[in-house]
Amino acid sequence: MMQIRAEQIKKEFYRKSKGTNIFAAVNTCDFTMEEGTLTVIKGRSGGGKSTLMNMLSGILQPTEGKILYGDVDIYSMKDKELSEYRNRHIGYVPQGKSAIVSLSVIENIMLPEILYGESNEDGAVELMDRFGITHLRDAMPEELSGGELRRMAIARALIRKPEVLFADEPTGDLDDENTVIVFEALREIANNGTTVLMVTHENDAEKYADKIYRMDAGELSD
Repeated sequence: MMQIRAEQIKKEFYRKSKGTNIFAAVNTCDFTMEEGTLTVIKGRSGGGKSTLMNMLSGILQPTEGKILYGDVDIYSMKDKELSEYRNRHIGYVPQGKSAIVSLSVIENIMLPEILYGESNEDGAVELMDRFGITHLRDAMPEELSGGELRRMAIARALIRKPEVLFADEPTGDLDDENTVIVFEALREIANNGTTVLMVTHENDAEKYADKIYRMDAGELSD
């Protein structure tokens, strides 16, 4: 089992106004995720949720502290090594619309494999069936609803069978019906053994979570 552990991490940014000021987006905190669990971080916009997620997912290096995947300190790796590690072990569903508009649904889902000279069409078909978008295989993103686009993004994040899935406000622009579909999909993914972290402002997310945290003004609390 691979535990994900953040030890005394913080993230500061520099802002230039009158002189140079330091802005703490995430204050010093510890954080742990166990394998096969769904963790939810709630809070208002600008509270530091996405910054914390980006540190945990290997996208944004902490100012201080370290992040361990099992015994692996991911930020001790060189950039290329970390990129390859992320592509093998980590799936990421970003905020908003992330589809490549010139690619069909199946091509969008297969993109993480194609970038590494691989192909897993059978896996893509299986994921489309799992998320109810098989009939959209050859459709272009502009033809999809918001909920369909989000399910496609989740399928793309899962195509390489990651051990960890990060979802940043995955229901931010969806109606109630599609919000439930996405929450239930993330719960199922965790039930099947993937470690899932979701950042959201939706109160309904709590009933799907194993662990709930709150993030306000850079402070993480449970």
